[in-house]
Formats: sequence, C-alpha cells, structure tokens
Amino acid sequence: MSAGAAKPVLEFTPMNAWFLANALIAAFGVLLCLHIRRKKLEPKPLVCPLGADCDTVVRSEFSTFAGVPLEVAGGAYYALVFLAYAALAIWHPAESGMAEARFALTAIGVTAFLFSCYLTFVQAFYIRSWCSWCLTSAAASTLMLLLTVGSNYAVGVTFVPLLEAWREGITAAHLAGFAIGIGGATVADLLFFRFMRDFYISESERRVLHALNQVLWVGLAVVVVSAIGLYLPFRAGDAVPFFWPEVAVLAVVAANGAFLNLIVMPKLCAAAGNHKILRVAEVAGLRRVAFACGSVSFVSWYAAFLTVVLAETASLRPAGFFLAYISALVLGLLASQLLERRHHAVPVPI
Repeated sequence: MSAGAAKPVLEFTPMNAWFLANALIAAFGVLLCLHIRRKKLEPKPLVCPLGADCDTVVRSEFSTFAGVPLEVAGGAYYALVFLAYAALAIWHPAESGMAEARFALTAIGVTAFLFSCYLTFVQAFYIRSWCSWCLTSAAASTLMLLLTVGSNYAVGVTFVPLLEAWREGITAAHLAGFAIGIGGATVADLLFFRFMRDFYISESERRVLHALNQVLWVGLAVVVVSAIGLYLPFRAGDAVPFFWPEVAVLAVVAANGAFLNLIVMPKLCAAAGNHKILRVAEVAGLRRVAFACGSVSFVSWYAAFLTVVLAETASLRPAGFFLAYISALVLGLLASQLLERRHHAVPVPI
C-alpha cells in the first residue's frame, strides 16, 4: 500500500462525524422500511403511534411507484446510503478524490427529499390521512440531505467543474426527460379523451391513467434536476436564456398535474364510479375542467421544450415567449372545450 493510500481505520474526526451521523440515520431508515414491509405482509392493520390511519396510507394506490412498493425502494435507498457513508467514515479517502462521491450522494439526497415532499403532498391532499411512519421517513431523508449539504459546505466543495465536464451527458438527460414528459402527456391526453367519451372511467382505465401520471412525474423530475445542472456552472451575471422561462412553465406543469390528478380526477372517478347511477351534471362539469387541464399540460410541455430549442438556435426574449405561451394556452383551452362539446354524449345507463 502506497503512503498516500487510504487506510480502513475508523477515526473520529469532524468530517467523520458528518458521515457517521448520516450512516446512523440511514440504518434507522432501513429498519423503518423493514417494519413497514413486515406489517404490510400481515393481515392485521398497521398501527399508527400518532393515532392516524397509517394502514390506509401504506395500502393506497400511491404505496407503489412503477410497480415497486415504496418501502422496498426506500429500504434500498437507505441501505445504499448507509453503505456509502459507512465506507467513507472507515476509509476516509483524501478530499481531493471525493468530488464524484459527494456529488452522487448529494444528487441521491435531493431526489429522495423531493420524492418525500411529493408523498407528503399526496397524503395531505389526496389520501387526506397521515402515516406517522411515512412522515418519520420523510424527516429522516430531509435530515440526511441537510447533513450532506452541511458536510459539503464545511469543506468548501463545489460541483461546478463536474457539471461543466458532464455538460453533454446532462444535456442528454434533459432531452430524455422531455421525451418522457412530452410523450407521456400526449398519450395521457389522447387516452383520457377516449376514456371519457362515454362519461365513464373504469377501474382498468383509472389504473392506466395513474401509471401514466407516474411516468410524467419522472419526466418532470429529470427535466428540472438536469436544468439545474445546466444552469449552475454559469457565473453570476451570465445570461442563461432558457432557465427561468423553462422553470416557470414547468411550475405550471407541476401545479396543473397535481390539481388534475389529485383533486379533479378523484372527484371525476367518484361521480362516474357507478355506470348505473351516473351523476351527469357533476361529471359534465368535471369533464370540462379535466379537458382544460389536459390542454394546459399538452401546451406547457411543448412550450418548456421550445425554450431549450430557442435558447440553442436563436435569442430567447422572455417577454415575447410568455406572450406567445399565454396565447397558446388560451387557444388550447378553447380547443379543449370545443373537443369536449363535440363528444358530449351521455350513455344510457345499463
């Protein structure tokens, strides 16, 4: 072993304290996910220490993502982070060779934090019930991110050189996120228009729309994170023509998606949930709102992508872009209502 090589010795140093703290929290997260998994496999309901309805939350349709139970995905995340920080605490490599590892752990931490925010939002506005175990996991991921950022700040680490070196790869990820988002939004709109022609969404149709919605959130997350990665290397005062217009439009995409899928769609499914007892007036109003939200999603995804194209091929003037975007939204809303009226056929109850 060369004199400069790292030795596997656990030493208590200020930096190791950051690593050990994250490793301990991650170990707690693994145990927490194992507890939830074990209780879900039992026939008895999951008891909530705070007296809330944990069982409803952990068995809802949002308890899986892309077919993977969240406690399994969470356990894998915590285990990965535990192994990484435990290794850093034991081997304590030289800081000069840790930029990639710090970047990877920070990116994972940010992703986990954003996902926990999404799940907390779902509990508050869709399920309308709280799970103390899920909130504890969200708090753990938040604390781990704060410790990660704190350790980076303590050593004055900067990821700008890495982001500059990886610019081509980040750009490819950015475009891939748009491909997922635009493709998913287009397919979701077409399927929704088809499903709602008879004013009725079946259980199988609802599951299809729910799966597409998850794909859209993945695409949105990839686009936002990669946009930040493209923006950060610019110095203060440098022109970044695409960033703020793109972020503003993506914020519309996120707000519109949350409103449609967590507020409008549940009411629509409840109103049209029984084909023999169809509340036509309520369904008609909700359907018009849903068609409008579909047009906003469609127009906004393409507008966000257009900001990137214009930034690469021509000068992007924010004022002119937002004027064109608002005009496209108005035209899209009008077209959606005309389309809704064209297919305004009420089925005869069976």
